[in-house]
Parts: sequence; C-alpha cells; structure tokens
Amino acid sequence: MRIRPTSTLVTAGVLALALLRAMASSAGDAPAAPAAPPAAPAPVRATPEDVAKFLAGWAQAEGKDLDAATGYPKKVRRTQDGMVMVLIPAGTFQMGAVPGDALVRDREEPRHAVALSKAYYMGESEVTVGMWRKYAAENGLSLPTLRSEATDAHPVHYLRWDDVQGYLKWAGVALPTEAQWERAAKGGHDEYVYPWGASDDIKKRNGSGEGDGFDRLAPVKSFPPNDYGLYDLSGNVWEWCSDLYDERYYASSPSRDPLRPSASSASRVLRGGSCVFGALFLRSSGRSYSWPEFRLDVFIGFRCARSLP
Repeated sequence: MRIRPTSTLVTAGVLALALLRAMASSAGDAPAAPAAPPAAPAPVRATPEDVAKFLAGWAQAEGKDLDAATGYPKKVRRTQDGMVMVLIPAGTFQMGAVPGDALVRDREEPRHAVALSKAYYMGESEVTVGMWRKYAAENGLSLPTLRSEATDAHPVHYLRWDDVQGYLKWAGVALPTEAQWERAAKGGHDEYVYPWGASDDIKKRNGSGEGDGFDRLAPVKSFPPNDYGLYDLSGNVWEWCSDLYDERYYASSPSRDPLRPSASSASRVLRGGSCVFGALFLRSSGRSYSWPEFRLDVFIGFRCARSLP
C-alpha cells in the first residue's frame, strides 16, 4: 500500500500523540507475571432448549455443527445485521508478547496466563458499512464520514467508542474484552506473533507498505482467515475493545476473565492496527488506545462479541 497524504486521514493529530505516548517504555525490568489461574471447571453442555433461549431475539444457528464441549452452534448469524459469528472456546492462553519478538513493548508485558471461563462468539469480521447503514436507517441516524473508496463491503470506520454503543444494543452483542480479542486473534496458537504465524506477511494483512493490493481500506475478508475462521484481525481498521486502557495493567490484571473496569471519559483499548500502520501494531499482542468521546482517527471500526451464559 502507498502511504499518501489525504485530507480524510486525521491520525496525525491527537491520536498520533497518544500512540507516541503508548510506545514510551518505562525504565527497569519488566514486572513479574501474575500467578497462573486455577483450572476452570468443565462447562455444562447446553440442552436444545438452553440454546434456543440464548439465541432468541438476536441470532440463529448457522449450519448444524454443534460445539462438542458446550452444545452451542459453532457459528451463528445475527438477526439484525446478518453478521456470522464464530464460537471461540473457553480455556487458558498466554496473553502478551511472544518471547523472542523483536517488536515487544513494555505495555505488552509481562506475558501471562489468562483463563477465559466462558466460550464466546466473535464476529467473523469487522462490522461493515452496509450493516451500519441498516442500523442508521432504522434508528434515524446519519452515516459517519466515510472514505471515498468505501462500499457496503468495507468496514465501517471513523467511529468513536461512544458511537458504537447504540449499535451493540440494537444487535444484541457487546465489544470483546481485550483478553477475548487477543485469544481470538491468536487462533489457538500461543506462539503466534501474528494471526497467521511468527513472521509478518504483507499478503495476509492490510497494513502499510507496498504489495498488499490496497491503497488504503480493503473490503472485509480480502485476506485469509486465521485458524478460528476470523478475518481482518491485523490491519484494515483499528477495533475497539470494552476495556479501559492501562499501560501497566498486565502486571496486576486478574488471571481469570480480566476486564479493566469502565470509567467515564477514560481512554479505551484499540487492537489490530490499521491500513496505515506497520508491524508494530499489526501483531496480535500490539496494544493502543484512544478516547471514547472523540473522533480522532478515520481508521477506527469495531467487531462484536457475545459470551455464552
């Protein structure tokens, strides 16, 4: 991708300052990792009645394949916007920078074991312009300012954290926690630096640099999925998470189901990088942030999640 000046790119302002601040590393050794979480109890397999009750009003099964551990469909399709969601298993994974990764920043350390006690659904891709258009039409809202290349197949973008809250309620879903996002991005491989493996591959993500086939934004699913069947977890648009951002959170975060508590007007986590960033932020452990009430970067979108009961 060629990086060219554009009047619609607003990252050079406040967000650029925020990213520089996030990249600053503190002196001294990285803090010790929190204690490993205890083993989670085995999930109770849902009955067909349980599944029907859970999906009522917001989704339906996509296909007939059921998850052996939980009894829930491996995929569902949301009723309101048609997005397919993939079931990500509960369990323990290693969160944070992979040992040997030359691009590690202090905010990604210490690497630590995190247990997610519930399986959860994750959107196959970011929410698209077409999906947002339907939401806006049904709720008397206008579209955000979109880039000229954007079609209904592109990820919706230029969104504040506050903007997406109404969409989440309308669709019956939530933003993923930062831990849910990273587990999903790694696709079941703790040793992966990127969603596809250990090394950057310009043919598998929409970031900066020549050769990925796109000048800026790409339609969703333009690149191969990871091993969980999820697309676009590296580049294209930043993705909001539900957590409050804390650069040193990993040193003291809970080992089970971590979620940095919500706070009004505090910065929120962004994950995945965007089409104008390089490998530093395109890695699965890369972390950044912005403020929920401000529209600071044209290349910010989101994908949705929903945990099982």
